[in-house]
This record gives sequence, structure tokens and C-alpha cells, in this order.
Amino acid sequence: MAEMMIAGSLLSASFKVLFERLACPLFVKFFKSLTRHNEGDKLLKKLKSKLLRLSVILNDAEKQQFTNQLVKDWLDELKDAIYHADDLVDEIATKALGCKVEAEFRSAVKNQVTTSTSTSDSSVYDAKLVSQMEEIIKRLECFLEEKDDLGLKEIADLKWSHSHRLPSTSLVDESGVYGRDDDKEKIIKILLLGEASSLQHLTDFVVGKCSGSAINELKEFHNLRAKLTISGLQNVKSGRDALEAKLKEKEHLEEIVLEWGKTTEDSQNEREVLENLQPHKNLKRLTIKRYGGTRFSEWLGDHSYFNIVSLCIDKCDHCFSLPPLGKLPSLKHLNIARMNGIIMVGEEFYGDGSSTKPFQSLETLRFEEMLEWVEWYILGAEEFSQLKELCIIKCPKLVGGLPIRMPSWVSLEIRECSALTALLPRTSVANKLVLNGCNGVDLGWHGVSSLVKLEISNMPSLKELTPELHMLTNLQELIIRNCRSLVSFPHTGLPLMLTRLEVRRCEALDSVNVCLNTRLQKLVIENCSSLLSFAVGVLPITLNLIHISKCPKLVFSVSEEMECCNSSLKWLSLHSCGTLKSLPLGFFPKLRHLNTTNFEILSIPNGHGPRISTSLVRVEISGCNSMVSCLQEALYAPNLKTFWVQNCKKLKLLPEGMHTHLPSLESLTIWNCPEIETFPEGGLPSNLRRLQVWGCKKLVDCRREWGLQRLPSLTEFVFGGGKYEEEDDDVLESFLEEALLPPTLTLLGINNLQNLKSINYQSFQHLTCLKELRICQCPQLQSLPEEGFLASLSMLEIFACPLLKPRCERDRGDEWHKIAHIPFVKIDDEVICFEQLTGNFRDGANLTVLFAGELLQNAEELIRMGLHPSEIIIGYPKATNKTVEILDELVEKGSEKMDVRNKDEVIKRMKATVASKEFGLEDILCPLIAEVVMFVGGVNTSATETKGTVLIHSAEQLENYAKTEDAKVEELIKEIAYSSAKVIVSGAAVGKMALHFYDVEFADISILASSPTKFIDHQIF
Repeated sequence: MAEMMIAGSLLSASFKVLFERLACPLFVKFFKSLTRHNEGDKLLKKLKSKLLRLSVILNDAEKQQFTNQLVKDWLDELKDAIYHADDLVDEIATKALGCKVEAEFRSAVKNQVTTSTSTSDSSVYDAKLVSQMEEIIKRLECFLEEKDDLGLKEIADLKWSHSHRLPSTSLVDESGVYGRDDDKEKIIKILLLGEASSLQHLTDFVVGKCSGSAINELKEFHNLRAKLTISGLQNVKSGRDALEAKLKEKEHLEEIVLEWGKTTEDSQNEREVLENLQPHKNLKRLTIKRYGGTRFSEWLGDHSYFNIVSLCIDKCDHCFSLPPLGKLPSLKHLNIARMNGIIMVGEEFYGDGSSTKPFQSLETLRFEEMLEWVEWYILGAEEFSQLKELCIIKCPKLVGGLPIRMPSWVSLEIRECSALTALLPRTSVANKLVLNGCNGVDLGWHGVSSLVKLEISNMPSLKELTPELHMLTNLQELIIRNCRSLVSFPHTGLPLMLTRLEVRRCEALDSVNVCLNTRLQKLVIENCSSLLSFAVGVLPITLNLIHISKCPKLVFSVSEEMECCNSSLKWLSLHSCGTLKSLPLGFFPKLRHLNTTNFEILSIPNGHGPRISTSLVRVEISGCNSMVSCLQEALYAPNLKTFWVQNCKKLKLLPEGMHTHLPSLESLTIWNCPEIETFPEGGLPSNLRRLQVWGCKKLVDCRREWGLQRLPSLTEFVFGGGKYEEEDDDVLESFLEEALLPPTLTLLGINNLQNLKSINYQSFQHLTCLKELRICQCPQLQSLPEEGFLASLSMLEIFACPLLKPRCERDRGDEWHKIAHIPFVKIDDEVICFEQLTGNFRDGANLTVLFAGELLQNAEELIRMGLHPSEIIIGYPKATNKTVEILDELVEKGSEKMDVRNKDEVIKRMKATVASKEFGLEDILCPLIAEVVMFVGGVNTSATETKGTVLIHSAEQLENYAKTEDAKVEELIKEIAYSSAKVIVSGAAVGKMALHFYDVEFADISILASSPTKFIDHQIF
């Protein structure tokens, strides 16, 4: 029944929209120009007549549909006919608008058209449209003929009966209108609602211009609670209409958002509207956006609003002064943004003449994008005694003055205020200070010795940091970015409690000395083109992460004769720097991750003879063009899991004795290393699970010596050509000979083989465990093995194989019969067969499949042992109960209370999720992800989706609503960009609108998402 009511409401709304469009003068004139003589007039009159008669029948039909199936079927068919009529009218309206725009353009350019609304010159007789209109009229006539047979009566709807002439509306361009199904359901439920005195939650109320909701309709909603957003206030005709909304009587509302659209020239009317939208005294949060008056209403700063704790004023460009907000006794959070009419924040801001202490409860104050703001009048009487956070962003003309007395401030952030000259306010509890583009701020540290985090960026004239910097005895994080004139750090050294130092894009800096910082844990240096030397041997033993990138003059000094420094270093990342003769791994006994890229390193010796590196789990070497061999001496790394070598043109030798010295190695990747001829003597480790070989011509020439059949654990093998090979020197024309691959393979990838023409079935017939086959970028390949593929194959992906693609067309291609049995087939990102695998699996589903797979595998073994299937089925519930009992003890509960600063706790919470994605690698990946969480932190944002009832009556309002949603997303993306973030990690899908703003304006930010809506290249060091 609910669905029928929704359908009826939608049909009523469709009738109303049709009448509005048919009444539009532009539409009428254009349609007449498409017909001959008076034909257009006659057709429109017929159409309106049929629609009017059907509209008064509609009320009775909507009632009878619940008891008469024939009426319900009649309504369904009528709905289809009305939608077709609406589509046709919309098509004509779109053409009318196009001709109007063209006519206006001609008028402006050639000055030959006398009226911008003339369309006759651009339109000609359109027989097709006329014929479609006649068909629709005939179809509607049939519905009218059937009404008597169904017993339907004409009952006028008093809400919009044809006895009340509908107002004409301007043509609405709906090309950008779109919505979400859930929101549409909510809209439909209260469309044409009328009386709604019991409604408690109405999150959005849009005031229409020519039709739809009027502001005085709000008077009927006596019991509204929580939050209410009123937008489109520029459409309120008078202050009297606003008064009739009776906001002052809605005592249960806690939050109100008042939003105007385009600015109006009637400033007086907007002042009266705001004056009469005075809310109840119980209000807690208030937002005012795009208000067009020159001053605010007196009630806004009335001390009787003792419940208001949060206030936001945004984009009110015509206001020249702020309201007396200092008189609000409970105000804790104040945000003032984009007020371009404000030149001075004066005494009125505090409540001049008031005997009470201003802003007695204010904790956070934020000014943003006040482009014309010049002066801030400071009382100097501890007016901000409780203020904890002060943020001033993009106020380029603000000259002088910060509040001197802010004894409670914890966080001070000033960004892009180039004219500001001020002293830092003194306090004993300061925790965080961010200065971005503020050359005039005095960097005196005497009154802020309690600082824990200091960030200085975009100060091109800053040449040195004052020696007093060492007085910041509690400083733990120091971040310096884009200070191109900074030459050196203070001779007195950096604060001794420092745990993190980050220096980026400081082109004049020539040295970094952190030998005295015995608590330093993380060191990041990027784009310091003048940096000359870096002594590894005198680094603090507490360092656990070093990342140095794009320092072309930097020379590392490491002596192989040095004794082990017992360093805590776990992560060493060196990218695009100068030269390093050698990097003895024995010098870093606790090193877990080594990553070098585009670095002229000659060798990576282990030190004095064979050593044991029990901590090393991952080694990545890329672009080291001078390296001939890596790990020259034998390295015993029993826990090394991943070894990656890429783009090393001269590299000939891999580490010696890999089969015995690297017993835990699971993943080996060799990419574009054309001089490597063979694997080390003894072969590869027996535990190897994943092997990738790309662009290694000499190594492929010796493929018969690989010995992959001796690797019992190998399940994934990816093979491909590389960029160093000439097209006429391709390695293979037929993929691999018989029995070169082990039977344990479950995934096989064939990539970038330019001359590959066929695939040898003999190399596949013994791969009885193979489940996934991926063939990419093989332009000459045009056929698959005649014998087809084994029944075990469940997934086939083919990409960029132009000759093969048409031959694999479903049910038509010559090769289709060879792959028709495969459940999942994907060609060039298009899924052409998807029979057994369904859904976009999440962590829970993946984990369930893993458990189910293990159960089935064990069940198979039990049956082989002689157990009857019925006995296994009986055992499953018992096993389930025992599993739940065990898991209940092991599961990590209370994630909402997780301390993200506790690495062990973070690892525990994510282990199940990571295991569901990369089973067997959770012990490696979880600590890495935890490092990222600890390093960059996280930002949780509230959902932008509407979670309430939205009252909308017209297409114009729906379009405004959609634009508001887009603006919220854009504002969120901008906030992230202004925070200097370079990587965004999302735990869910990234919306298409967010990706749009990301692509257009902030493409330098990397987005990593667990389920992104599109592919994004990314790399994590």
C-alpha cells in the first residue's frame, strides 16, 4: 500500500510539472512555430483538456486502486503515458531554450534581431514532434474513454484544482538535476503533504520562487525537532511571510541553518526576513549563509540566547559589521567566513557598552577567507580567557594585532595572512602552532615554551630560526615546508625532546644536524636541493624511520669499518638523491624495510662477512643504474618476505644463496633488469609463493634453468616483457615450453609480450590448480589453445589484446567455445561472463569465504579418510558453536574507543580485516599500516548524505538541493587541500562528485580507497 501511495503522489506531481511547462510562454511560442497555421494552438488546447480531465479523475483512481486491480493497472499505464508526455515536452522545451540562447547571441553580435525571445527564425516545421504530440493526445483520449467502464468519477483536488489557474513559470533547465533513490523516497513521502502538524524531523525546507513551498507553510510544523535547514530565503516576498513561519514558537529545534541563494538588491527586505525568523531561546546551534542585508538583526547578539553554543556566519558580503556575539554567554564555537564587506572587527563585536565579560565561554574561534579585513580591535581585557583554538585563514589584508591575553590557548593556526605583523600571545598550555605564509609574525618563543607541535611553511624570507628555538623544551614535532631562504638550523641545536623532524622544499638549506636529538624517531627530508652531507654514523639511536627524497647534491657518509650502532632504525627510504658508495646493512640490525629509488648506490654489502638480519622483512631497489650486484656477501635474513628489484640496468647478480639464506621469502619481483642472466646457485627459496619476471631478456633466455618445478609453494607467477626490449627482439612468440611451470600455480599472468602469437597448451595441461589467468598487452595474440583451458579455471581477464578481443565475443566469437565454461570472463574492463561470482565483497564476505573454503578443504580430507558426509554435516554445528566460543575470546571489541596512538592496539583491530584481503600477509601488512596511522593520523568527517526528510515541490528546488550537496562536497575537499595533506586514505568508496573536484582542482593529492569508484595510480614508500 505504501508503494501505491508513493506512486500516486509522484503521478500527481508529474501532472503539476506538465501544467507548469505547458503554461510557459517560451514553450508555447516555440511549439507554435513548429506547426502549420493554427495547428499548434489546437494541439496544446487538446493536450491541456485531456490532462485536466484526467487530473480530476486521478483522486478517485488513487483511492480505488487498493481494492480494484483493474484500476491499479489503469493507473500504471497512465503513469507511463504521462511520463512519455513529460519527456516530449521536455525535449521541446530544451530546443526552445537553445533557440533562445542562439537568438540572444545573434542579437548581441550582429544587432540584427529585434527581440531576444524570438524563435521563429531558428525553427521550422517538425513533422516528427507534431506526430508524437498527436499520438500522446490519442493515448490520453483512450484513458478517458475507459474511465466510465472502470466507474471512475471526477473529484476535484482542492490543492491544485484546475479552477485555480497555475502560475506561469520560466523554463527550468534540468540538465544538471539528479538525485539518489533513498532521498527520492523521502521526498515522495511528504510531497503535497498539506497538513503535517505531527511531523518532527524536517531537515531541509526549500523556499520556492514561483511554485512549491512558501515560508509560511512552516507554521504548521509545531513539533519540529533536532535540525532544520531553510534554504532559498531570497524567495521570501516579505518579512510578514517570514513571521508567519513562527520559528520563535518551535521550542524543540536545537539547530537552525538559514541560507539565502543569489544575492538580492532588496537589502531591506532581507533584513526584515532575518528579523522575523528569530528562533526560540532553546536554540543551541545557528548558521547563517549568504544573507544579503547590510546589518544583522538585534536578536542575534541577545544575551537571552543563553543556550547557543555554536554559531557560523558565512558569505554575508553586504554586512559591514559583525553582531555583538560577545554577549552570548554560552557560545563555545564561532566560525566567521567569507565576509568580504568586513574591513574592521571593532568594539561592536564584543558587545560595546555591555557590563559583562565578553566571550566568557568561547573555546574555538575561526576566521576564514576575509579578503577585505584589515584591522582587529583588541580590548586587551582577557576577552578570550577561555579560548583554546584560534584559526585565521586567508585574510591577506589583516595588518596587525592578535589577542595578547589568551591564557588558555592550546592551538593557534595562521595561514596565508601575508600582511599580519604580530607577537605570539603568551600562555603556559600551548600545544600546537601552525604558521603558513605569515612573514610578519614574530617568531619569539619565550611565551610558548609548552609547545608540542610547531609547523612553519611558505615563508620565503625566513633565513634562520632564532637560537631561542631550543627553549621549546616540550617540542616533539617540528615541520618546516617551503622556506626557500632558510640556510641552517640554530647553532644551539634543535629542542632535545624532538621526536619528529620534517623538512620539505627548503632549497637553501645545506646541512641537517640531529646528532644531539637523542629522542628523535622520525626524520623526513624532501626537495632540499642544496643539502650536501648527511652522516649516517652519528644519527640518534632512537631513529626508527628515515625518508630522504630529491636531494641531488646529498652525499651519504657511511664507513664499512664502523661498528654496529645498535640503531633502532626500522624503515630506511632513499629516493632520487646523490651518491652513496655503499650501504652496509649490518649497520642497521633492526632494519625492517629498505627502499631505494633512483639512487646512485654502488653496492649494498652486509658488512664484515656473513651476518644475520633477523628484522629485515622487505627490500625494494629501483633505478639504481650503477649497481652491479646487491648484497655482495651472504645475508642471512630469516624473516625477509619481499624482495623487489626494478629498473637496474647494470645489475647482474641477485643475493647469493637465496635458497638457504632467505628461507621465508614469499614474494620476488624482478622488473626491467636486462643484464640478470640467471637465478643464484641453488635456486630460489622453497617457500616462495609469488614470482614476477618482467623485461629480463637474458634471464628468460635461460628459463629452462629456473627450476620452478622445485618450488612447492609457488602459487602466483607473472611474466612479461619490458621497456628495454626492442620490438623485433621480443623474447617469445609462443608462451613457454612444456612443464616449465609448477602444478601448484593458482594465478598466472602474461603481460606485454609484443610478438606473442600463440599460447602453448602443453604449458597449461598440468596446471590443475590454476584458477586465475590474466593476459595483458599482447597485440599479436589472436588465438587461445585449441584444447581450451582446464576446468579448474574460474577467472579469465584479457586486456589490450585487440586481435583476440573480437574472437572472444560471447556466443559469437570463434574463441568463445574455449572459454564459455569459465565463470568469470572480463575483457578490456568489460565483464562478459559473470555467472557464479556476484557482488562487491566486503571484509566480512571475504572472511566468510576464507572460512568456508578451509572447511570444505578439510571436509574433503575427512571423506578421503572414510568419514561419511552425514557425519561431517552433524559436526559442522558443533564446530560452529566451538568457533564462536573461541572467537568471542579473541575478537577485539570496542573499536570506537580505540587509541590510535597505541600501535599494538591498532594492529590488533585491523588484523582480521587485512587477513580477509591478503591472507598470510597480515603479520607483515598490519605493522606497516599501523605505522602509517601513527605517522599521519586520521580525519573522520560526518556524512554529507541527507539523513532526514526534505520538503521539495519543484524541479527548481530539487536542482538547488543538488547544488547545495555538491557545494558541501567541494568545501570538504578544499578543507583537506588547505590542511596540506598529500595522501587521503579512505575506508570506503570515494564518491564521483568528490573525485570530480579532486581531479579538477587538487590533483596533487593522492587518494587511496578500499573501494574507489575509479582507478587511481598510487605508490606508498
